[in-house]
Amino acid sequence: MNKVAVIISLTILVTASIVCVAALSLHGDNKAGEESKRTTDILPWGEEMETKIKQDYLDFYTKKHTPDATIDDVYVLKYYGTNMICVAVMMTDRYTMYSMAIEWETIDGVIFGYPSSNKIQIWEQGKFYCMQEAFDKGFLIHYDLVEIQKTHMAANEHIYSLL
Repeated sequence: MNKVAVIISLTILVTASIVCVAALSLHGDNKAGEESKRTTDILPWGEEMETKIKQDYLDFYTKKHTPDATIDDVYVLKYYGTNMICVAVMMTDRYTMYSMAIEWETIDGVIFGYPSSNKIQIWEQGKFYCMQEAFDKGFLIHYDLVEIQKTHMAANEHIYSLL
């Protein structure tokens, strides 16, 4: 291999490494400094954000089974927090029924207990994800899961007492 080819190969390798580090930092896979990833300054929670999330839920879920539904038929039951990338919420609408059995979900070793089949969802730029999928895509890190669990446990102590 000549000197030019070696220099080009090294340049590509270094550039790829920088891009990977930047992507890991953005998506939270970089374990150093995890705590600093959670903030309410990037996507501030408020009436405007709540309305956007409700509209997206209406379009994503509710209108599929109830075409005449409006944003007034959609509710944010609980806001769990915001990180750099997404918002954790529990949603419902006026039309959806949930089974009333205790359900458990474990993501990266963090246990979530639910009093029904309605679970915490992750909203990211107009789309909703279950927490496992959001974690797998890098929208959530372990620290985020623990923080969401703390809020969820405070509202559902009766379920966690069964562990």
